Amino acid sequence: MEKYNSQSQDIICIVDAYSTGKKLAYEFNKYGKKCIHIKSTSREEEELKRNEFIEELTYTGNLFSLKDELKKFNPEFIIAGSEMGVELADKLSEIFNIQKCNNPLSTTLRRNKYFMHEKLKEWNLKAIKQFKSKNVLEIMNWAEINKKWPVVVKPLNSAASDGVTICANTNEIEQAFSRIMYQENKLGIKNEEVLIQEYIEGTQYFVNTVSWNGKHYISDIWKQNRRRLKDRAFLFESMSLCDSDGKIEIELIEYTKKVLDALELSHGAAHNEIMFTKDGPILIELNARLMGASIEDEAFKQALDKTQSELLALVYSNHDLFMQEFADKKYSKKQHLNEVSFIYEKNGILLDFPKKYSIERMFSFFCFSGLNQIGNAVKKTEDTLGHPGYVYLVHHDEEIISKDTEQILKWQRNNELFIIE
Repeated sequence: MEKYNSQSQDIICIVDAYSTGKKLAYEFNKYGKKCIHIKSTSREEEELKRNEFIEELTYTGNLFSLKDELKKFNPEFIIAGSEMGVELADKLSEIFNIQKCNNPLSTTLRRNKYFMHEKLKEWNLKAIKQFKSKNVLEIMNWAEINKKWPVVVKPLNSAASDGVTICANTNEIEQAFSRIMYQENKLGIKNEEVLIQEYIEGTQYFVNTVSWNGKHYISDIWKQNRRRLKDRAFLFESMSLCDSDGKIEIELIEYTKKVLDALELSHGAAHNEIMFTKDGPILIELNARLMGASIEDEAFKQALDKTQSELLALVYSNHDLFMQEFADKKYSKKQHLNEVSFIYEKNGILLDFPKKYSIERMFSFFCFSGLNQIGNAVKKTEDTLGHPGYVYLVHHDEEIISKDTEQILKWQRNNELFIIE
């Protein structure tokens, strides 16, 4: 780890640089920026100090102590490296009087799913009908009054589909409520209320953005392929990079920009999960950080000029260049790019990956990412953290990449990809 020089300038603080946030310091280093990692939570797989940071600090709950530690570095910007760092990054930006940041007084709009949708309603934007309570009877009563099944029950703020459950009756609501209430979610927050929402039919999309001074650049749009999980919600099976100028994509872009404005996301990255329904786009949730969980940069660069993490480093390092070349614009797709998310059907020991060679021989195969080693203990997939790993497919011919994707998904649905005992 580089020793800090008191003469150093341009210090960027990254709070909880996990998931795709791990790439940010490397990208900032390219612009001559020096990065400090602030850890607000413990991640076992991330405990080793990384050379791209000049310093790593741990936040233990005392903001004044952390402020004193950071003073000598005089940070230029403080940004979130993952979902769990969003709130602290906003608080520290306020403490250090950083002007180019999201409004710290409205952080809850970008973190709390309930307030998120209430704000959209104020702006006359499409939003989900919802109700929150710490009382299971009130939650069940709301569903019975609405008389529209199924419904979605979930924590007010978490990540990776944690606790999200689709319920067909009040018994299932009660079970979901008991799994969520008073439990610590994946962000380390104790759930003290539960959210119930109407179930939205449609096709799910991811719309990723980078913003500066309220000007937004659409970095990439993805169409989702999902599988319903018993007693929970959905698992993501695959996603396909969309063109940015199709009829649906244009609607998604216009709606997303209005959502960003409503939720006061004026600076930095956003990962927007949106359902496209028969009535048009409707937000599921906004996340004020990069898309996770694992992004294979080289695959993305085959299809896009710049990844979202590259653009985020650019906008904080050279604002003028970003405003000139990217603000209020959208990406162009150079090749077709698909990601297939692997799924483990049960707990056990991973004995083999019998279809690995067959996948590697596909015309569109680009690489694997995040695969477990044979012999490792593995867990049944019940979230979207991506621990089983991914395969990335790149090709100029849409028919070929679609055919290869469907073949992998067929093997996966038939439980032929992995042998687990």
